[in-house]
Amino acid sequence: MRWLNLILALTLSCCLSVSASAGADSPPVSTQIDVGSYILQYSGYVDESFRQTQFFVRNFDNNFFLFDTRLELLPKDGLIWGPYGRFAGNISGHDDSGNPNAGFESVLNSEPGGGIELFPFSAPMFKSGKLAALGRIFGPLRLFGEYNHVDYTIFGAQNDFRPNRQVRAGFDYFAAYNVNDDRNWWWLEPYSSVIYQSTNEFTAGYDGTILGTALRAGVRVPDEGVYSWFTPYLAEESSITSHPGFAFENYCHLGGGVRIAPPLDNLPPELKWMNRFIIYGEYLDRVNNYRGEAPGTPNYEWRVGIDIAFGQFIFNE
Repeated sequence: MRWLNLILALTLSCCLSVSASAGADSPPVSTQIDVGSYILQYSGYVDESFRQTQFFVRNFDNNFFLFDTRLELLPKDGLIWGPYGRFAGNISGHDDSGNPNAGFESVLNSEPGGGIELFPFSAPMFKSGKLAALGRIFGPLRLFGEYNHVDYTIFGAQNDFRPNRQVRAGFDYFAAYNVNDDRNWWWLEPYSSVIYQSTNEFTAGYDGTILGTALRAGVRVPDEGVYSWFTPYLAEESSITSHPGFAFENYCHLGGGVRIAPPLDNLPPELKWMNRFIIYGEYLDRVNNYRGEAPGTPNYEWRVGIDIAFGQFIFNE
């Protein structure tokens, strides 16, 4: 995982060392390309973090690199919908440990995948008049159906028994309000989803539904320079599935942490594609096991990481 840490360290140094000369001579880097009446957009997020237990083993002490990206073809006007390609994965730092189970935590969830998506509250009727408030609130709501090729063998063939095809369909909602805006005293990140999956990590005939939620909300002292970058927050994560036998899929986590979230207004042009950048440390406690406890697993987690987003993968306001 050393190369991942190096990439993220270089990204951080570039982000916090704004170059005035680059801003004067270079055009901004965009994640969108005009294609007639459509836009070809690349969007996604990456997250590199250290996790102490992963709610799995005490002193798990592992690095995780998570990424989820989409290449979308969307209309410029009217109702926003269209096809997309997807590339996503989770790479674990335990995979080069020599352990015979190496590779168990690592997966390319979509290698690649693709589908159709629709943003119903992008319709013209929700952009003005009496329904405009609904459009602002529910604008990030995305309906989708997709097919993914899944690969659990990226670090060896020992996991080739696990499912390698998956169908997903449902809706998700992912928004970010004032996350890197040091002029506002509050910020909010809500996420929710209801998704049908044909498989999970182990079962080809899973055919289950997953209700997921996550909420992070924090405060800051606004307009105080570097001091405004530091913001304490509360956190919630929850998952309920239609399979009571999978205890690890059904839980509620509560906790909190501290973020460093610098403003992105003065980034050099070569980093203008970035619309979210945070460094975080957080603690989560498993306060509820909806389907019974998994024996011997810890009920707490410490995480420290860096998270970057670009495009409109996360709706920014």
